[in-house]
Amino acid sequence: MKYVIFSDVHGNLDALDAVLAHASREDTNGYLCLGDVIGYGANPNECVELLRSLPDCVCLKGNHDAAVADERQRTFFHEVALEGIRFTERELTTENMKYLRELEYVHRIGELMAVHASPFRPEAWEYVLDQSGAARAFDAMGECRVAFIGHSHAPVVFTDDGFAERFI
Repeated sequence: MKYVIFSDVHGNLDALDAVLAHASREDTNGYLCLGDVIGYGANPNECVELLRSLPDCVCLKGNHDAAVADERQRTFFHEVALEGIRFTERELTTENMKYLRELEYVHRIGELMAVHASPFRPEAWEYVLDQSGAARAFDAMGECRVAFIGHSHAPVVFTDDGFAERFI
């Protein structure tokens, strides 16, 4: 099975359109968004509506999605991020806000896990940036053998034998 996996759109409709245009050239079984559909960009409604319209699309809750739907989730946001959240809060339709509020933290497909932040307490929004964070993630994966994790904006592959490869 082949999935289009992407994360951290942050309300950037041009970037989302580019990803989906590229993906449309492939034969895929579905879409998997690892969260943060909204946040900084000027097109939160358009991004949410586009994802909602995709066939076989699973979208997970990111920390920005959670923060726009629940003020208690805004504690650790810096001022620029808060401005993006406030803008999005004013702009989102009731239906799109409801969609973000109802997103799940984790999705499993067989031995594959998808999550916005670390599988170790995903609602705590822990970043997986180094081998110790990866070790906690591996411990929390249970029977899953592969996890796709968003949140960090830094592409890296960790394996459970201590290997890490970063992509720039």
